Amino acid sequence: MPWYLLLILGFLLSLFLPSCHTPESSIPAREALHTQAEQNRRLAELQQTWMQERQELFRQRDTLERERAEWATARVRDPVIAAAILRVGELALCVTPLALCWLLLRTSTSNTPDELLAEVLLEAHLATPDSPVLRLEARPAAPLSHSPPSRLTGPTAATQTDDADSPEC
Repeated sequence: MPWYLLLILGFLLSLFLPSCHTPESSIPAREALHTQAEQNRRLAELQQTWMQERQELFRQRDTLERERAEWATARVRDPVIAAAILRVGELALCVTPLALCWLLLRTSTSNTPDELLAEVLLEAHLATPDSPVLRLEARPAAPLSHSPPSRLTGPTAATQTDDADSPEC
């Protein structure tokens, strides 16, 4: 074997042989690597938690903004509805007497011609001066008697009780 091949082989062996066994100086490097890996894993977990909390905050903000918009709409809409209810109530209060008057007028004019004729004749009869109702009201009160009251009413009954009280009978 040529000498230069031995030289190259020796050189390569000198490079690889010290790296095959673990010296004590490489232990802290491995611990540092494990510590760094643990820190990276912990950082990834914290970032994931932070992102979840951030998404929750965004969701809550959107909900809050939606509720604020609903309240603003209700603040504008509610007075309009209240005013409309008041106006309808006022209208009902104004229309109720008119409807009542209309109903009364409608029922009073529903008399038939026969009823109207009877009403006119009754008013004409009561308006005459010799009407029995007018004579009874104009007549002075009769004195009380000991006889039982008669069932007769009107002008003939009054003359009969006067005749019964008189001593001439």
